[in-house]
Amino acid sequence: MNNISETCIKRSFCGTCSLVVFLLVISTLGCKKSDSLGLDPYQKTVEPLVKFLDIDPLPTSGVAGEKVTFYIRGLADKDADQFQFYINQTKAEVVSIKDSAVTVIVPEKASSGAASVLVDGENYFGPIFNVDGYARIDPTFNTGKGVQQFQSITDIMPLTDGGYYLVGNFNDFSGNATEAAPVNGIVKIDSKGGFVALKDAGKAVEGGSINSILTLKGSDNFDYYYIGGSFSGYNVRSGIQNLTRITEKAALDTTVVSLINPAPEERPQDSHDTVPVFNGGVNGSINYLFKDDKGIIAIGAFQYYYRYYYERSTVGNLVQDRYRIGQFVRMHEDGSIDSSYNFNPSTGYGYAGTNGYIYGATQLENQRIIIVGSFSKFNGASSGRIAMLTENGTMDPNFNSAGTGADGDISSINYNKNTHKIMITGAFTHYNGKSVNGVAMLNEDGSLDDSFVFGQTGGGSPSFAAQLSNGLVLVSGFFDHYNGIFRQGIIFLNQDGSLARGYNNMGSFGGGSISKIYETPTDLGTYGVILVGNFNQVDNQQRNGIVKLELQ
Repeated sequence: MNNISETCIKRSFCGTCSLVVFLLVISTLGCKKSDSLGLDPYQKTVEPLVKFLDIDPLPTSGVAGEKVTFYIRGLADKDADQFQFYINQTKAEVVSIKDSAVTVIVPEKASSGAASVLVDGENYFGPIFNVDGYARIDPTFNTGKGVQQFQSITDIMPLTDGGYYLVGNFNDFSGNATEAAPVNGIVKIDSKGGFVALKDAGKAVEGGSINSILTLKGSDNFDYYYIGGSFSGYNVRSGIQNLTRITEKAALDTTVVSLINPAPEERPQDSHDTVPVFNGGVNGSINYLFKDDKGIIAIGAFQYYYRYYYERSTVGNLVQDRYRIGQFVRMHEDGSIDSSYNFNPSTGYGYAGTNGYIYGATQLENQRIIIVGSFSKFNGASSGRIAMLTENGTMDPNFNSAGTGADGDISSINYNKNTHKIMITGAFTHYNGKSVNGVAMLNEDGSLDDSFVFGQTGGGSPSFAAQLSNGLVLVSGFFDHYNGIFRQGIIFLNQDGSLARGYNNMGSFGGGSISKIYETPTDLGTYGVILVGNFNQVDNQQRNGIVKLELQ
């Protein structure tokens, strides 16, 4: 290099020397760059030692104890004790290895999921294997794409024609929303899950959500539906305060009222207005709607009840009457307040209520309502994050009178009128002083049914639990193990808390949680249950917000 440099100095305009120097510099830089990256452009891609072939297992599904053959390269020279075979992370017994065919026995505790092989500390994944059992997605109930990802269905209401109303926080359903016919917060499906256009709903709710739906026969003997949530208008009509009434075709139920008109000759149209029939609302979100013999009960995060005085109002200035009545209120069919419910006549407003949030509510067969949440007191009395409302909206002192309740927040509650059992879930570890691991079964009086013992979950915690009418307990949440057994977000338990044999074959359930369930037979007459919520995967398949399961 030095000799070349000296020659170049002596012969500064030598083209040959300049070319040599240029090539040497480029060569040096090129070597340094290759060395720093450690790359060889001619190096061949290294094939994995073990690889599942692009051939379906035989058979593609099977029950526990059945033999199944997978086709894998790289195991022919190994004995069965030199590797481990898994079906959805559950170890399977290897019974034979022949060329590229490996035959295993489907494990007793396996669920649907990917096959995999562990060799010398390395995992090699293969095709999905479906474990057959008593639980599966009902293929005859087809809701298409459902709601969009990250949106949710919060409630489901069966209709007299066999279909359903679904309500929640969504603006499309299975791609059917258009600018001319939007789908906002409410949708109708038929008995098979198919989309049914609601022309009379118009634009429905905008910029909000519907959390609960309730049906009630009106004084005119027609069926009406009450929707509660967080919204201020329905089908472009404003002035609605989180609660209103719609017809069976989802049209806003309206009437014409008389108003004060300062200039009747100039603007005769201002003497009347078309308004919702249901004249009542609250200043915050309504999360649950119930009915009893005296009216409609709304429960949520609000502090005031509102009602319009149309007879004192003008078109541009609607006069409101309001009552301070937090968290729950009972109204009559027309929306007027029932002053005998959660209302103190001596003060003119509602009682103190709970000292924390209400996260869940359910109604017993006798019309009594149980609320759960983060509160420790109700109207000043200890409540242990759970309380029953009396027929006038106060706390029933006889509910769980001998117990202390939960030692942490209760996030959900569900009641089965056939089994007469209550299921609660939440961030608690004890109920009435006994260990319950975040899920507990209660009797109707609020006492603990300690014959049900919930096990230990791993990788997360449950968010929903409900006993089905067949006695099984459905639990879902953000967990991947139950009592050390791999289970991805959904389990079916016996009444003692053990895994129900044959029912825990489904694969991954994820993306969110269940809000509500509705039990209904399948087309074949077998037992079925519809799940709604904000999940996006069921049994390793995309299901956004709604799915129907068949439980044989």
